[in-house]
Amino acid sequence: MKSSKQSCLISLCLFLHTIFLLAIIPIVFVTFLNVFKHTQSDTNKEAAELVTKSFVFIEIINEERTKTCFGDTCGESTDNRVMYTASGVAIAENQVLTAGHVCQSFEEVSLLFKKEPTKNEYESMTIETQTVIWLIAKDSLGNRLSTRILKIDDQSDLCILDAPGITKELSIKISKTGPLQGDHVLTAAAPLGIFSKGMTLVFDGLYAGSTDDSDVYAMPCRHGSSGAPIVNEDGELVALTYAGSEDIENVNIATNLVRIRGFLHLDK
Repeated sequence: MKSSKQSCLISLCLFLHTIFLLAIIPIVFVTFLNVFKHTQSDTNKEAAELVTKSFVFIEIINEERTKTCFGDTCGESTDNRVMYTASGVAIAENQVLTAGHVCQSFEEVSLLFKKEPTKNEYESMTIETQTVIWLIAKDSLGNRLSTRILKIDDQSDLCILDAPGITKELSIKISKTGPLQGDHVLTAAAPLGIFSKGMTLVFDGLYAGSTDDSDVYAMPCRHGSSGAPIVNEDGELVALTYAGSEDIENVNIATNLVRIRGFLHLDK
């Protein structure tokens, strides 16, 4: 009789233990998933904040100014204003990294158009024209920065701009290791010149691999994205956009980390 009671108690304990496990395991599993999801989301958000903060919008502006005078009365007008846009990233105090062909295009425009005013006189009317070219940068807050070219590397398609006003706090950290195939990445860019104060486009994508000396990413890229920073999930720079496919959507070709670190002399 005593043995029968003990068996019933053991069976009851096992039954209650089984019910407990069936109830608690799903709760623990769901909690674990929520914790993991929350951590992953936070990582992506932090990386997005870092790349957004360090993003720099670049404009090359070319405009023709005309000054017309009748005697002592003069009026000025601006005609034929053309703007080219690109992207860049703050890498140190007063320094912006962008694609080399962005800086080259500015130099080519500067050589092509005369900066000296030309004057023509028609009886009592005087017409004076002048072509002006600027290379202007704006930080992620929309602050306008005067810039000048410090260094261009044609082979790596990289350029450093001197941009007084860029603070150390805005600068991105440059990774020591490149991405692995399939790694998730983010980029901040101004495709087609889309940028405004308090609004920076951030895209995510995957590292597809490398070809020759370039990295290839499955992520959006359009004119104006040249010089856009690509960062890993820690918000560290791993590549810099320099081209995109005209035929295939979401193919981004970038200067790899080895060339970036070599250009900046970070491994010496």
